[in-house]
Amino acid sequence: MDGPISGAAQFHFSTGAFPECERVTAWREVFGRAVVNIDIEPLNPEGFHSEATVCRLPGLGVMFGSTAGYRGTLTKELIRADDVSFMAGPTCRWAASQLGRETALAPGELITAVKLPVTRAAGYAKMPNMASRFALVGVFVARFADGVRVAVTGAGPGVFRAAAFEAALARRFEPEAIAALPVDPSGLVSDIHADAAFRAHLVTVMGKRAVAAALASARGL
Repeated sequence: MDGPISGAAQFHFSTGAFPECERVTAWREVFGRAVVNIDIEPLNPEGFHSEATVCRLPGLGVMFGSTAGYRGTLTKELIRADDVSFMAGPTCRWAASQLGRETALAPGELITAVKLPVTRAAGYAKMPNMASRFALVGVFVARFADGVRVAVTGAGPGVFRAAAFEAALARRFEPEAIAALPVDPSGLVSDIHADAAFRAHLVTVMGKRAVAAALASARGL
């Protein structure tokens, strides 16, 4: 299949339909966010050109197109259904990434499956911000067959993994395994709600609670 499908309802989109100064914005909003539910960021906005033909069939949509280089991101706000999508670049190299892992694909290749490991135990604990109820510091712990993953939110400018916690819990999966591990406050957030030192302390406290929650869930308590 190398072109639009005869007999199907078709809609054609092109940046050529917009003035040059409006092409990137229009393509991102009209096509990216409204049609394919992807946040499109051109690698080079200058001279950006893209076009696509969408064919609608019962229960299925097929799109053919060509584009200059861009980065497409599926954000949480753009997930509006549980549709399954497949994408292939028949004449170009491209890459797909998720949760920090990236796969490079050659022309004509596509991703047909994503496998997620099953956790043996998992738990989450947070200290809520008293005003917003969001996590002042939150820690998620997951135990897999090949090790432990620990993710921390709220303490820094973004989510990060606690490598020292992961190593200790891989050896002994219980709260006391991380009780004495120091958390470096440098790089953590300080604001009106809590300073960096207090957030560092909370990382350990919430980490211990998350491990306890994971053990309880594994035992079905």
